[in-house]
Amino acid sequence: MKRTYYAVIPAYVRYDKNLTPNAKLMFGELTALSNDKGYCYASNKYFSQLYQVSTVSISKWINQLKEKKYIKVTFTYKNNSKEIESRNIYIRNIKEALKISLIPHKEKLKDNSNNNTITTITNNKEIIYNELIEKSFFHISNLFPLAVQPRTVVDIKNWKNCLDKLDRIDGYDTRAIYYIVKKVRSDDFWKENFFSILKLRKKNKDGIKYIDMFRAKFAKDYEFNTK
Repeated sequence: MKRTYYAVIPAYVRYDKNLTPNAKLMFGELTALSNDKGYCYASNKYFSQLYQVSTVSISKWINQLKEKKYIKVTFTYKNNSKEIESRNIYIRNIKEALKISLIPHKEKLKDNSNNNTITTITNNKEIIYNELIEKSFFHISNLFPLAVQPRTVVDIKNWKNCLDKLDRIDGYDTRAIYYIVKKVRSDDFWKENFFSILKLRKKNKDGIKYIDMFRAKFAKDYEFNTK
């Protein structure tokens, strides 16, 4: 059965006035083709045939995304030659994407070395997270397929809020959360049915939070730091 992947065009790309509509479409195509290996290796010729345009046009679209730092392009050269053997295109990881997406909306991250917190400024409201929450957010997000990782400011905020509550209220430190999510995402059934950490604080039909259920099923031997 042929795999099907969703194309993702996050808000910071969709509403970027410096990108042409075709460049935005190309970004979505690149996200879909990056799901399997984590990068896209399709050639300009492939895209030109797909969209029925010249390879020059394809190159322009890709260069727009590259100049905006939404993608990273690497080349492999043939031995003892400047001839290109292959090209890989990577979607910038969520940490890099966040930095880019927040700047146009006057939203930024500030590192406060005095109290080890990071402040996210969103719509003039300050949300202060523990530094561990910020760091674990990026690592935990990358356990999920690119297509379902949080991209919008709202989704990112919701995921961080969930991590914060799991830590402060439910008593799971960030290392434990990462361990549980990694185990669940490795399970044949749950990797097709668990696509958001927001589920962790929800309850199943028996009234048990999924984080507690997953801990009992997948992390019996893990030594948790109780609070």
